[in-house]
Amino acid sequence: MLAMAPESSDFLTEMLHAHPQLGALVWFTVDETGVDHTVWAQQLMQSGLAHYGLPLRIAPSTAYLRGLRLMQQAAGGRTLIRRVVRERGRTVHHWIRETVHADHVAFDLIAAIIRDTHRDTVSFVHAPGAARPAEAEALTHLPDFMESARRTYTPGDRRRQVRAWLAHVGSLRLAHAGPVHFVPDTAMGLIQALQSAQTALGVQVWAMPVHHRSGDVIATLTQSLDAEITQKTTTLLRTIQAARQGNAVLSTSRQAQLVGQLHDLSARVHHYADLFGTQLDQLTQQLDLAKQAVRSALTP
Repeated sequence: MLAMAPESSDFLTEMLHAHPQLGALVWFTVDETGVDHTVWAQQLMQSGLAHYGLPLRIAPSTAYLRGLRLMQQAAGGRTLIRRVVRERGRTVHHWIRETVHADHVAFDLIAAIIRDTHRDTVSFVHAPGAARPAEAEALTHLPDFMESARRTYTPGDRRRQVRAWLAHVGSLRLAHAGPVHFVPDTAMGLIQALQSAQTALGVQVWAMPVHHRSGDVIATLTQSLDAEITQKTTTLLRTIQAARQGNAVLSTSRQAQLVGQLHDLSARVHHYADLFGTQLDQLTQQLDLAKQAVRSALTP
């Protein structure tokens, strides 16, 4: 169910009852199940969503951590996973059982789990006599749990993928409206593709047309754009400030990255200025100041 801040309701009602179409307010949910990565990729190809970007494979480090959680679930009981060593090419986690007595808590080491990060292999050392049968069984299946995690996109993975698609088409996250995005009319092909394939993908997508170009509508959308641009330029300027305070010289690649980020932000402001039919002078001035700061930080 969509949750919104109270101040948004009148604005959304106004948007619903006017024209011509400016875009749509979009929100979505994802089924709380895992999906095999091969099946997911095939569905994206068949639906045409691959045009907006295919998901990355699950990183080995992520599969390892998810495998540890699956191992805990298989063993049952109250257990903890704690990283005790992290060094180049090697991490060590301790698997610990938590036992609650009348007035205190006892912690017992079940096993030390060692991951070779170069070879992406795991080994383990049982604490003598510590592992219960279900724990010992779960520990032997840790490689299987890791492989299952490597092949599975979680609901969180799929939510991030949909958000990445929305970002790819230049959507705008609405301030004070929970998970709602404004998607320009020029990018509605993504929403149509998502809605057509939502049953196969395990995703539900809602789109409410935005027709009205009144001052209040444009002001609300501009407020959301302003919040986004301000946050991103502030982060960028803090990076420069930290480099200056540490007397660090920004690398050529980092300089190029900062310039590219500013270029993208500027293009985004100009795109929405054209869409809204306004100048957005305040945001343009803000970006001009950020550009000056970046130029002053560039290596001569």
